[in-house]
Amino acid sequence: MKRMQAGFTLIELVIVIVILGILAATALPRFVDLSSDARKAKLNAAVAAIKSASNLVHATALARSIPATGGNVPAEGVNITTIGQYPTADANGIQAAAGIGTADYGVGTPTNTGGAALGDKLDVNITDAPDATKCYLTYTAATAGPIPASVVVGDDSGC
Repeated sequence: MKRMQAGFTLIELVIVIVILGILAATALPRFVDLSSDARKAKLNAAVAAIKSASNLVHATALARSIPATGGNVPAEGVNITTIGQYPTADANGIQAAAGIGTADYGVGTPTNTGGAALGDKLDVNITDAPDATKCYLTYTAATAGPIPASVVVGDDSGC
């Protein structure tokens, strides 16, 4: 009479554990790299916030007939300074309008420290990036013409 096998042999269990270990070792780097993707998403979220705030301040400046030479646009209890009917590239302008705080973002680095004049630029970087000088965006205030304010990702290779 033949005996029926009631379970797995030790060799079969060891082979399954080895296969699971190999799969885990190859899948782990995919999950470790998600922090870089998160920092890039944070940078893109800041770009979107700045674009939205800039457009909102511009629309309000037009509706209130704020002169292109500069003025203040009230927004949620804060006066946003403008130049060319767009927020200035400083703490009283685009930072206040977009809510870009220094707790999460490095402001004025790596190259452009901002200002309140036409065409001034302000760099905003992700402070927890491995290389914050290569994980930043640049906001450019309106220039003469009038050319509207713009925001672009300067570099995201260090995120």
